[in-house]
Amino acid sequence: MVSKAKILSQGKQYEEAIAIYDRLIALDSNHPAICDRGDALWELDRFESAIDAWDLALEHPFLAKERYQRQEIWYKRGLALINLERYEEAFFSHHHHYSHYPKLENPDDELIQLELQDADGWFSWGYFFICVELGHYNYREAAVLMQKAIALDPKHRSALSFCAYVMLKLKRYAEAVDYYERALAIEVADDEAIETAE
Repeated sequence: MVSKAKILSQGKQYEEAIAIYDRLIALDSNHPAICDRGDALWELDRFESAIDAWDLALEHPFLAKERYQRQEIWYKRGLALINLERYEEAFFSHHHHYSHYPKLENPDDELIQLELQDADGWFSWGYFFICVELGHYNYREAAVLMQKAIALDPKHRSALSFCAYVMLKLKRYAEAVDYYERALAIEVADDEAIETAE
């Protein structure tokens, strides 16, 4: 039944896949299908339900030694929380995914508050989701975080440039052009200021 559910998910028949996962979990509350159920719920943008499923999975013994799978759950959980605008919880979740990530080393409340008041903190977090070296291509969530950085610092050239790139990937072309033009205007102004100073 698990194989059938996964095939259904691959065919974007998520509701049918969830129905199978529900039957498996009803027979065995510790069944690993609980992770796949969370993934299917995520694909349907049912973020709260996906988080609930992943939280249950993280509590189950079958994941105790599955370090990679646990990391992936923490990562996806953070993405879902961003979509729910629960940023502090999302920030904490991503610490569990990449503890070596420089901005996420100490997820105590004071650090989280500090990072989320700083445009560079939001920018770095957003860049985390489009980091090719890490294999991340979560443009929707990256856009949200880049926009948070720009709201704090409208002249943050890197955030504007990367936001343009992300909007292009999302096929939001008018917004991509707008962000690119804003970044370019700041670059020109900076160059003129340097020339004047010289």
